[in-house]
Order: sequence, then structure tokens, then C-alpha cells
Amino acid sequence: ELHKKVFKKSFRVHSYGRPVIGYEKTIKGLTRDKMLEYFNRWYVPKNMFLVVAGDFDKSILIPKIENAFGKFERGGAPLRQRSIEPKQQDLRSIILEGDVKKAHLNLAFHIPEAKHKDTYALDALALILGQGESSRLFQKIKVQKELVNSIYSYSISFKDPGLFLVEASLEKNRVQGALENILSELSKLKVQTVSSEELERAKINLKSDFIYKKETMQGQVRSLGFFQAVFGDISYQKKYLDEIDRITKKDILRVARRYLSVSNMTAGVLLPKDVKGLIEEKDIRRITAEVDKKF
Repeated sequence: ELHKKVFKKSFRVHSYGRPVIGYEKTIKGLTRDKMLEYFNRWYVPKNMFLVVAGDFDKSILIPKIENAFGKFERGGAPLRQRSIEPKQQDLRSIILEGDVKKAHLNLAFHIPEAKHKDTYALDALALILGQGESSRLFQKIKVQKELVNSIYSYSISFKDPGLFLVEASLEKNRVQGALENILSELSKLKVQTVSSEELERAKINLKSDFIYKKETMQGQVRSLGFFQAVFGDISYQKKYLDEIDRITKKDILRVARRYLSVSNMTAGVLLPKDVKGLIEEKDIRRITAEVDKKF
């Protein structure tokens, strides 16, 4: 629930702020005619591509594909009118209460679309910051200071601009301390370069994960489908691996400074229903301002 609310708060105009399956009233309002209209509008040849991977004979497979799809009416490609999300100018925050035992903390920062040159460095930054037991957030916030039960960071790159996220699960009385320390770790990335060891480990892990996903036929299909859908080019996977190799420590510093700013951040907190006043939106503003002054 917090994840959805943070997306909605981050994307005020773009459709990325809406739930994938739509709102409850939308689902309840569906009729057979509306579903058929939707299908006939979007499921047309000019808006589809088919990816096949495995041990097959082209001379046998292609006639089967033609038989399955050949009767489709071609039609025109449907128009996609996607609103452009304006640049975020100030800190946004949201505090929720729910049927949870632990508190949850989400920090979201706007980042560019998947094709942007900064995407590779942002993927590496996410790994250095909060992926795996050797990551900074895991070591500093979880192991050394014991402020969270779990913590993770990742970047979501879409066809349109996406988000860089930091997510944590923690005890309800540690939210303010965790927020302060997480923001401090983010700020450190903006004032000093990462180590050579951190960068090399990030590159190896990114490439290994990328290759690992292709070990199965299903993984290959998903990978090829993703690059075709997002980049319009199934060969883009080679470019991705090449660009990962080219990332420098200065690139990590540059993207951290460019995107991990308070004015570009949406902070979300989910608290158990039985607590009141552990953190308010004014506290989030105060903590971010105090951390900013230190760096």
C-alpha cells in the first residue's frame, strides 16, 4: 500500500502514479463491451511483437505463427497520449497508518527514462548503496546501527522517466533515527567518490545478474521482450553490458548529486495503527534540513 501511495505522490500527472490494474471503481465499472473495445483497440498487429526462444525448427514454427495470427485485422497502431510529469520542485511526504506490526519507510527520487545515459550509473549506484550484505545501507544502517530489519535500494527505469527507491522495514520507534541515517548515507555519495572495489563489485554483479537471467529459455524471452518493448531493439542488451563496463567513479558521484536531492524526493512512512505522533511531515522536513546542513 505504501509503495502505491508513494508512486501516486511522486507522479501527479503521469499514468505511472496509477495502480497497474486500475482503481476499484474502474474494475467494478467494467462491462463486456468495454473489455472488447479495449482488446480490439490495443491487441492489434502493429502494437504487438512475438518473442520465441528454444530448440525449434523455423520451417515448422513460422507457419504455426502465421496460422495463429494471420487472420488478425491489421488496423492502425493505437495512439498513446502520455502526460509529461513536471519536474519536482520540493520535498513531498506522506504518512499512513495500517494493519502492520512493523513500520515501513520509502524514499523515492525521480530519474530519467531507461534510454538515458545516466541509467547505467544509477543501476550501479543502487547496487552500491543498498543491494547485498556488502552494500552501504545494509552495513551501516542494519548491521552497525541496528536501525532497520531490512533495507534495499533499486532503480526502476521505464520507457518514460522512473524512480530510484530506498525501502526499509523497521521497528516503529526507530523511524526518525533511520531516516536521518539513511539520508546521511545518501548525502555521502554526493560529496565523495565510491571506492574502486565498490564500483568493480557493482559492475560484476550487474553483469552477472544480467547473464544469469538468460540461463533459461523463459529468461531469454523476457530479456529480449523487455529490450524490444522499451528500446525497440533486441540487440540493446549488448549496449547495456558495454555501458556498464564504462561506468566511472565520477559517473556515480555525478548521478548521486543530480538525482538524490531533497527537492526531488518523496518520503513515505507506514506506521501501525496503535501509534500516534512518532513522526509527522514536519519532522521529515526538519530531519532532511538538518542532514543537508551537515553536508
